[in-house]
Amino acid sequence: MCIMTFLKGMPLDLNSQAATDLTAYITTFSEGRRLEPGAMKIVPTPVPGAM
Repeated sequence: MCIMTFLKGMPLDLNSQAATDLTAYITTFSEGRRLEPGAMKIVPTPVPGAM
C-alpha cells in the first residue's frame, strides 16, 4: 500500500525477489509476534506537530 499510495509506484509481484526481501525485512521488526497480513491495523496516536 505504501509503495502504491505514497510513493506512486507499481505494486510488487508477490512472487518476486523484491517482495520476498521486503517481507523478510518487515518480519525482523515483529519481535517474535505472529504476523497476520490483512488483520485489523493498529494505528498509533498522532503526535501533535509531527506531520
